[in-house]
Amino acid sequence: GKWRQLWKYGDLSLFERAHSDPTIKLASDGAGGKFGQDPRRARVGWAAVAVRFASADPDCSEVVEIAALSGGVWDQQTVPRAEVAGLINLLCLTGPEGDLEVGIDNASVLSQLKSRKLALDSRSSDLWGAGAEIIDGRAGSVTGIKVKSHAEDSHFDAGLKVSWAVANEIA
Repeated sequence: GKWRQLWKYGDLSLFERAHSDPTIKLASDGAGGKFGQDPRRARVGWAAVAVRFASADPDCSEVVEIAALSGGVWDQQTVPRAEVAGLINLLCLTGPEGDLEVGIDNASVLSQLKSRKLALDSRSSDLWGAGAEIIDGRAGSVTGIKVKSHAEDSHFDAGLKVSWAVANEIA
């Protein structure tokens, strides 16, 4: 089907425990690879990760456990679609209840997560259509946490928490 699994790592039940375990951070990402900017040759992919840290301290960098799922995108091969697919697939893994925070480095996906209109007006509207069903079926909120990809000291000085940056790098 459309959500065909291509690669799995670790115990995926880690995703389901994220809403009740403050040591687990969730993150999603998309990438275009070598030809990501050329729509004629692009083959994009997404990743969803659950990362359990040694403590709930937001600046903890010691990773204890990782679970990950990644795959490809159908139809238009664009990085923004891969970013959305990563989030939607992550939500499929988390179970139907509990408040979630998800580390996301793509500003458009963060905006679309907050605004159903923006999401359904985007080029990823088909993905968001499936995502809306998942989000609406949840007993709990889904909040995007802005993460700077490939963070540097200045980003941490500005308030980025180490655990979010680590989870994003793993994704």
